[in-house]
Amino acid sequence: MRTHAVVQSIIYDDQKKKASGVRVIDALTKQVTDYFAPVIFVNAGAINTNSILLNSVSGRFPNGLGNDNGLLGKYFAFHNYRGRASAQCHSFQDTDVIGRSPTSAYIPRFKNVFDQNSNFLRGYAMAFSARRSLNINTGGFGKQLKDQLASDKLGSWNVGAQFMGETIPKETNYIALDRNAMDEWAMPSVKLNVSYDDNDEKMIQDYWEQFTEMFTKAGFTNIESQAKNIPLLTKLHREVGFSGIVPASLVSAGATEI
Repeated sequence: MRTHAVVQSIIYDDQKKKASGVRVIDALTKQVTDYFAPVIFVNAGAINTNSILLNSVSGRFPNGLGNDNGLLGKYFAFHNYRGRASAQCHSFQDTDVIGRSPTSAYIPRFKNVFDQNSNFLRGYAMAFSARRSLNINTGGFGKQLKDQLASDKLGSWNVGAQFMGETIPKETNYIALDRNAMDEWAMPSVKLNVSYDDNDEKMIQDYWEQFTEMFTKAGFTNIESQAKNIPLLTKLHREVGFSGIVPASLVSAGATEI
């Protein structure tokens, strides 16, 4: 295991016609070292894997390793978590949970599963949770207020739902390297061009309509929905996807599509 290592690029061997090594920069000393192996796996995560491959230029691959079709780093896909729904349930007043909170429920995708039955593409899943709040009166002052704050009387159930929508992979959602903005290891910065679109907005609207109907039929009250303005970069995680993420060891001189 090599620590303090910044991967600069994958080394391509023109004679063997395959990826043969990895070029690494020591994060502390800036010393460059090449490592060679018969098989190379690139498991740096979606964004960094693409940036490494884009930076792995050679005579055979001038636009990035395996990037003959120009798709490397494009079709950036992610989850849309902007939708929220909440309500109150006044049933089950004699019931509570043991511990801090119950686990959440999960409602898998149910729109556009077997056919196209909505005005948006793909679909969404939902997480659902419920907890009881303390019914505390914060009015008054002195001993009365202290006694009220010490009360363990429970209030109604607060229920909530989290929207998890699929975004459409689009060529206009992509990452690229900015060679005019180099970091301290002489590595180009990563530029991201990512945005929501009309399909995402339609999906959120459908989620609100579906959950409002579900909550209403369940007898919940004070139903509210909202779309939070969540910065995109806070919701890019392990399920982010791209075109062109492959082990570099599989790339050959004849490869034209990844």
